[in-house]
Amino acid sequence: MNNPNAIKKRNAKCVFSSRPRVLMALEWYDAKIHEGIAQYAGEAGWILDASMARMNTMPEHWEGDGVITLLDEDNSRYLPYIKSLNLPTVGIGYALQNHHPILIGDHAKTGELGAEHFLNRNFRNFAFVFFDNGALEKERCAGFEAALEKSGKPYKLAKWKNKNRTKVRSYRDMRDWLVSHLRDAPKPLAIMARNDDAAILILYACIDAGISVPEEVAVLGADNNPLICDFAPIPLSSVDCDLHTLGYTSAKLLNDLMQGKKVSQKPVLTPPKEVVLRRSTDIPAVEVPCIAKAIRFIWDHFDQQIDVEAVIAQTGMSRSFVYQEFDKAIGCSIAKEIIRCRLNKAKNLLKHTDMDINEIAPACGFAGVVSFCRAFSREEKMTASAYRRKATSEA
Repeated sequence: MNNPNAIKKRNAKCVFSSRPRVLMALEWYDAKIHEGIAQYAGEAGWILDASMARMNTMPEHWEGDGVITLLDEDNSRYLPYIKSLNLPTVGIGYALQNHHPILIGDHAKTGELGAEHFLNRNFRNFAFVFFDNGALEKERCAGFEAALEKSGKPYKLAKWKNKNRTKVRSYRDMRDWLVSHLRDAPKPLAIMARNDDAAILILYACIDAGISVPEEVAVLGADNNPLICDFAPIPLSSVDCDLHTLGYTSAKLLNDLMQGKKVSQKPVLTPPKEVVLRRSTDIPAVEVPCIAKAIRFIWDHFDQQIDVEAVIAQTGMSRSFVYQEFDKAIGCSIAKEIIRCRLNKAKNLLKHTDMDINEIAPACGFAGVVSFCRAFSREEKMTASAYRRKATSEA
């Protein structure tokens, strides 16, 4: 007579063995890449081993059907292990480019988006910071510089290269190196770093040097990790490199390999999406400090009962001087900028909430519904209700 427990074990083994087993070997971990891989794994019915995300070590004597890696490009200690598995493998990044199909983000496009973001804010002084002088930094800087050249606008680009390429760095040395560059650089200055972690170091250096962000120096990261960007000392703007799609696409490519399909040996590029705006770059380049202060005051307080007089009072300068320099800096009057900020918030609320107009008007800083409706119709050439209907139909 068959043992029921033995039958259950055999059936369970049969079920598991029929599902592909995939090892997710990410020496450099990112939650969005993990989520992208996991989404495809769910669709394909994989068993996904993500233990390295917690243990930071490869599982001993692992047996399976395929591997997705993201390894250190400079002699990863896990490369011999991956080779020893002798399984269909897809690499994210350059580490496996001579051994297996790889995917990489379109780093040049990431740099291009960063440059366009700053150009749209009228910056003319730029810097790109190299911490390691690695391939990713070089490609992102190349895209950054190419976009500046393509714009046809006058610009100055400084490339700050750290001579110390060791993995273990002295925070004080890094800070001092950055502070010396920041103090000597022309202002207002737009800085891009290779990723969010590097951009955070620049933010701290600005704080240590007594340099205001973004009024004097605007700082942009890349990869858009909200756990880093939202909790930075100054919330960090960042290029969304669409790492979720990078992870998903790597899993799809591995599935083709495991099914014996022929895949391209050329690197697969995944493009970035957009710049996610946060405080570190949310102001245009303004050479007159008191005007930058006025713009910041408007952007921080437009939803309150402020007026032109309140803005001028922040500058400590004469009315005529502020009027002239403000218009020169951003191309409109103080009153127009207050209205623009209020209407932008109103449009966002109309599009994404069910708030009534009676609630929206005071939430955006308008004194009453009548003044709100008049301003909205004048500037948008339609009523607020019509805008909501149009936005809803297009969603």
